[in-house]
Amino acid sequence: MCTQAYKDFKNNTSNAYLNFIQLCKKKAKQYTALELTKCQVHHIVPRHHFQTHNLDLKNLDIPENLVVLSFNDHIEAHKIRFNVYNEYADKLAYSRMSDMGPEGMLAMQQAGGQASNAILRSQGRIMHDPNWQKEMAARSMARLDARKIRSVAGKKGIRTRHANRTIVKR
Repeated sequence: MCTQAYKDFKNNTSNAYLNFIQLCKKKAKQYTALELTKCQVHHIVPRHHFQTHNLDLKNLDIPENLVVLSFNDHIEAHKIRFNVYNEYADKLAYSRMSDMGPEGMLAMQQAGGQASNAILRSQGRIMHDPNWQKEMAARSMARLDARKIRSVAGKKGIRTRHANRTIVKR
């Protein structure tokens, strides 16, 4: 199933929302490194749209669907998107973000992370649980090829961690 919003995105159609996104993409190229640390990544076709319309989630995080926005531009993007596509989740995002401000949004994200962490910890499914770490280490070392795998993984390390992420060049 292909929606009008997704068709507009794929066909690079001109409307108030997509024109605003293009303007923000140009603006993002001018951000300093410090300004980028205060920015947020916005999905042009948002997660809620993919989920509501059963679109293939593999297209959610493709670089073409991501844009770096300042906090205020992020609010404005959801407001304009709601006006163009009339999706209630955008109205919620716009309302919630504009009521909180950047500090409130950060606090909410941190609280959500802490709550998720507490739930996972209570289920024994968190990486920072020493017993879980011991179990995973024992499982790993029980493999016949454990030394080979660890040696290869150690050489790859962080260099490949961000291989598929978009990096803004200065």
